[in-house]
Amino acid sequence: MAKFLDPSLRDLAGGELLDALAEQQRWDVLQAMWLAGDGTTAVSVGRRLAESNDPQVVDLVAGSIVESVFAQPEAGEIVQMLDASVCTAGMAERIFDVTPDEELRTAVPITLWLLRQPGDSIDAHAIELVGDVESSRELREAAAARCCQSPALRTQGLAALSAFDRTDPTRWVETVDLIIRVVGTARVAGLADLRRTLVDEYVAYHSIGEPAGFVALVLGVPQVVLNAISTVNDLPSEPTAGASQLLVRAAVLSDDPDFRVEVALSTATRHPPFWVAHHAAIVAPWGPIEWSTFFASVPTRVETGSNILFDQLIQLCPDDFIDSVVAVNAAVHLDLKAGSGSAVESAGAKLSRRIDAESADELARLAWPLPEDDRWPAFRTLVRRAMPDDAVRATLLGLLMDVGVVSPAAAQELVAAGYRLQALDMIGNFDLGVDFVSTVVSAVPAAAAEFGAPLATANRIVLMRGLAPTSPDHAFAHVAKAWDEMAENERDVVLELLERYGTEQQSSLLDLIVADTSGSNRTRRAHAGLRWAALVAEGTAFPAGISSLLQTSSPDLARTAATIATQVRPSDHETLVALRDRWATADPGDPVRAEFRSALDAVDSSLAANLAVLERSPLLQDGPELIRALGVTAGPDGFIQLTALVGPDARNDNIELRRAAAAALQEFFTAHPQEATTGMVEALGRMARPDGGDLDAVARKYLSVAFRSASLGDDAALAMLDPYIGDQHTMGDYMGAEKPAAVAALNGIASRRSQGAAGYSGLVQQLDVVVEQIARAGYLVIGTSDNMKQQIRSDPGNASGKLPYGRVIDGLRQTLSVANMEVLHDLRSAKTEAHGADELTEHDMSRAEDAFGESVSLLYTAIDDAWTGRPGLKVVDDPTSA
Repeated sequence: MAKFLDPSLRDLAGGELLDALAEQQRWDVLQAMWLAGDGTTAVSVGRRLAESNDPQVVDLVAGSIVESVFAQPEAGEIVQMLDASVCTAGMAERIFDVTPDEELRTAVPITLWLLRQPGDSIDAHAIELVGDVESSRELREAAAARCCQSPALRTQGLAALSAFDRTDPTRWVETVDLIIRVVGTARVAGLADLRRTLVDEYVAYHSIGEPAGFVALVLGVPQVVLNAISTVNDLPSEPTAGASQLLVRAAVLSDDPDFRVEVALSTATRHPPFWVAHHAAIVAPWGPIEWSTFFASVPTRVETGSNILFDQLIQLCPDDFIDSVVAVNAAVHLDLKAGSGSAVESAGAKLSRRIDAESADELARLAWPLPEDDRWPAFRTLVRRAMPDDAVRATLLGLLMDVGVVSPAAAQELVAAGYRLQALDMIGNFDLGVDFVSTVVSAVPAAAAEFGAPLATANRIVLMRGLAPTSPDHAFAHVAKAWDEMAENERDVVLELLERYGTEQQSSLLDLIVADTSGSNRTRRAHAGLRWAALVAEGTAFPAGISSLLQTSSPDLARTAATIATQVRPSDHETLVALRDRWATADPGDPVRAEFRSALDAVDSSLAANLAVLERSPLLQDGPELIRALGVTAGPDGFIQLTALVGPDARNDNIELRRAAAAALQEFFTAHPQEATTGMVEALGRMARPDGGDLDAVARKYLSVAFRSASLGDDAALAMLDPYIGDQHTMGDYMGAEKPAAVAALNGIASRRSQGAAGYSGLVQQLDVVVEQIARAGYLVIGTSDNMKQQIRSDPGNASGKLPYGRVIDGLRQTLSVANMEVLHDLRSAKTEAHGADELTEHDMSRAEDAFGESVSLLYTAIDDAWTGRPGLKVVDDPTSA
């Protein structure tokens, strides 16, 4: 045989040679050695063949059980060699056929080995053995293990075991164990029905302990356990009883929190004695999920009532596992279902100092009893014990009020002073929040300061509505700081409350609202201004916000400013000058101009009346301020009072008063000569005559200027152009229908120049208006377009604004330089307030004045030369016909 071996094997012998042959899978050589070898060699060779994992090779050894060969081991030894090997089904069938029946029914090596071999006959034998109560337990367990390896065998094996008589408890335990071995973890037809049957049988056997694996089998379908709880009439409470073992162990071993909790709730509901005896063991393995699920399930299972043992269970729950909200909710529902209040008391004791602000908002959804309910004290105890912090208790108030459990007045029972704002944060109902604030302030007036400082953003509208009727100062104390961040609807509420409840203390807030010039605030500005006027005393100076209405381009807001002035009648010089300038600089055709004049007349009348009643010392003390103010208002009543202080019939001979009155008359008519009536001119003339009485020289000088301004009228205004046109004083003759608008603008120039930098914007506008009127008059003399001339004539002073000034400038460009007119007009269009800017500098004003003077001089020269016959300039229109 050596010549057939691999050369590397020729020098090997004994075990080394056998191992090498097995490694090279030289089964042919090993088979020859098995058939020809002696007993010792045969055993060694047979073991190598049995370990080959090749059924065909294993057959070489297994076949010797049927047909023994000389010098080979006995059949028993061969089976031992084959213990871990598998032969072919054909060989297994041959061995099965020759094995005596008594051996096949006995737990001998050959039978146990055959139960691990393939073959239909052996499958059938395994099914028989599983159901054969006469066979040994070892053999039946081996047969059960074989059945577990095949779905078909599992079904047949389960059927055989199902038919087995289980009336004897010992046989029942044995059969259940075999069923578990046959089925394993697989799903087998008929198992569900058998499982239910086994559970019912097990519950009935009070003395049977827990079969190994039975609980795991039952938990495959947990509902079987729950059904048993609901169908059995009486669960024994003894710890050793089968049912007790099953339910407790099932509840412990299950990894399904819902199942664990349902076992507890079901037994508590249907088998109170069992629950009393075993509840501690059932809940012992619970974690936070089970406890939370349990407490959350109680409100829907309140039929358990006192059976739930809530007082004991909540004490068993570890502190780290308890969800305070669901626990309180469970206690509330239990006590509401005809409870005594003990569940709530127990929850309060367990949760003492554990319910925090984060959980309190969830408590807002609990079903609380009404205060008149007999159980209310228990609930109040819960609130006080479980929520010892006043702020946390306050947050709970929102629920109690929103659901109508407590009224705003009764809410004080649960909320201590200093935490009312936190309580208000929890009140979702707007009207209840307002009622709460009102009620608290009515009961505790000092709380108004607590509510109002600071004004809580989330509740500021509620707070204002609740505080405004009785504590407006606190209601609006912080609105000024919050105004910019408020939504539009909030601002509307603020104004509504101010109009209803605001006092003079809120006048500065109203002024702040008026000062807000954003487009969305326009209507509120008007309302706030009128409310301010209704609250402040007569004679109050206009603050910044109210004064801003005098600068507005909105006709509605301008009318509001005039109305406020008429009602308040301010007396301070700054406000009066601003009011006068708003009237004086308005376009002649502006209807609001007349309303400002009426406002000035109203102020004038009030100031004159105040001056008239002053005598002696009061007149000397307070008179100068009133006199100065009347010089601004320029009204008829003021004129009478001012003239009464000068002249031969003066009612007081104090020289300072006379000088002050004369200076006021000078300001009066210098700024507004067009306001002089014939009577006023005559009166001024009499007082200004050198022989007009014992006048102080200074006072006479003031009166002379006033008389000259008033008596000259239009000419006095046009005289302001003298420095630019020489000494001929003929500009008025050339102006025609444009003269009134030019005179009005010239008066505006005089007023604006006296204001310094504050009057720059208005001054540039008026300078440009004067040049515009002269340019229009000049175009009628030297212009060439009949259509444009017709437009000029049809709209004197350009009151309607239909003819843009730029077109007039372009029309004049053909005959003279318009550069200075363009400079002035560009400054007006780009840098004045009326056109959305207000950025004029001293340099701009210098350019404007220069351009104004040059434009007036150029236009006057061109018109005059054309009219007087200068060569090259032809008069194409007669200015006197305009």
